[in-house]
Amino acid sequence: MEKLFHIPKDIKRQLEKSVRIVKEENQDRVILITGREGSGKSLLARQLGYYYSLLLQTKFDMNNIAFTREQFADMVRNFQKNSVVVFDEAFKGLSSKGALSKENKELISLLIECRQRGHIIFIVLPSIFILEKYIAVFRSHSLFNVAISKRNYKHRFYKIYNYNNKLKLYILGQRYMSYSRPKINKKWRFYITPPPTITNEEYEKKKRESFKRNDEEKKIENRIDWEDEIISRKIQYDEEGNKDISDKGMYYLLNKSKSNYFLRKKRIKESKKPPKTPT
Repeated sequence: MEKLFHIPKDIKRQLEKSVRIVKEENQDRVILITGREGSGKSLLARQLGYYYSLLLQTKFDMNNIAFTREQFADMVRNFQKNSVVVFDEAFKGLSSKGALSKENKELISLLIECRQRGHIIFIVLPSIFILEKYIAVFRSHSLFNVAISKRNYKHRFYKIYNYNNKLKLYILGQRYMSYSRPKINKKWRFYITPPPTITNEEYEKKKRESFKRNDEEKKIENRIDWEDEIISRKIQYDEEGNKDISDKGMYYLLNKSKSNYFLRKKRIKESKKPPKTPT
């Protein structure tokens, strides 16, 4: 394997130690990998994931790479015990705090659920500071921060934050989203060679298809939310005695059948009813 890509001996010892703990103590490992776009964080996750799979004697290929929350949930719930899962680009395309908060809550639920599965889980994202405290500080065990050499853009390296240093980083760097404190002097170089079980072409193809499918699903969700909001306003107008907009005009506007429209309206109206007070 040394001919394919290089993992330093001291890093290998740490990975081997963590596998022993996972197997003997019935634990899992959640590892964060952060870095700017194009720094190689996804590649490092695949390299480390492949080495872990050799130690665990389990498979590691494109089926172990998740690009969406649905893919990630399916893997952590259904893979055999002691598998490797990479949740790549976990927060790609999310820009608002609200969206991040929603995604974080879903991720927290999954990580609590899968604790006893004994998986090695990599979470790949731009920065530790967009994670909520539970994942960033308490649930994850270590952090690899990837960067490109300023002297030679072809050279990649990473610094490792253990559990305690990760806590310090989250507290000290939160205000300015800075990785400068605590100061980590040692860094390890890695090479831009993918593991033998996952080609770059396979990786990029699944990534494109996953994001395209996810975008299409979000468009459908947004359309449904918009339609529900329109129908909710119609219900409000009805309650206020406003007859300017007819139901017939509404289902023509929404391009829905009469039966579909009234079923939706009934469902929304019932969801807005206050719960009955117990007698």
